[in-house]
Amino acid sequence: MIAAPKCSLMSARAVSTMARAALVLVAAVLLGGCASRELSGGNERYTLVYLTTGPATPSAEDRKAIFAGHMANIQRLADERKLVIAGPFNKPANPAWRGIFVFDVATVVEADAIVATDPGIMSGVFSHESYTFKSVSDLRKVPKFERELNAAKGEAQRQDPAANIRGYVMVKAEDARRMQGALIDSHLSDKIIWWGRADSGRFAVFVIDSANADEVRAALSAPGIDSGPFVADGWWASKSLERLRSK
Repeated sequence: MIAAPKCSLMSARAVSTMARAALVLVAAVLLGGCASRELSGGNERYTLVYLTTGPATPSAEDRKAIFAGHMANIQRLADERKLVIAGPFNKPANPAWRGIFVFDVATVVEADAIVATDPGIMSGVFSHESYTFKSVSDLRKVPKFERELNAAKGEAQRQDPAANIRGYVMVKAEDARRMQGALIDSHLSDKIIWWGRADSGRFAVFVIDSANADEVRAALSAPGIDSGPFVADGWWASKSLERLRSK
């Protein structure tokens, strides 16, 4: 018979200690992994406005004048540093959605007073929904980025109002945390241009550096991706937003 070594009891204790240490390490890794699945975001207050289809149906001539006034008002508000982001949707899931504004004001009351100056609102072509919203402070730099983009344009581009515009994908998610995890798992998190969440907690918005809404929808709906309820729509906005990715 082979005698058991005298160190057997000590070995069992050492194994037990190592096992406990391993469990602690695993727990720390798991907890750290969960924490890292929430993307860093800002706490600066803005107001997000959805422009929706209004009750009015003006003539083609009136619509042209209203649209010109709408665009001029957007430029005025940007020059006054009240409007930081604007852009129309491209074939959204909700056909009533027309576009969004992000205003650098902290309350819906302030935003609604600004929206009321838009000829599209005044004419009834547009209606709107306003939400207090939190995002990063760099959104306030977008008007500056836009001015710098315009200054760098050639003469031909200055004559083309669409020269600064490109397509993005805007994802609206009911559960911000689940969507953040889904964006990480689908390898889309590194394509986020900007994102923010409504103060009400009702939804979050993520703008993705992609012009293909179908591809984004497919990635976020793939097997094993837990995104929660969401819509992903094409959205047009300035190329100057691209600079937010480097911030």
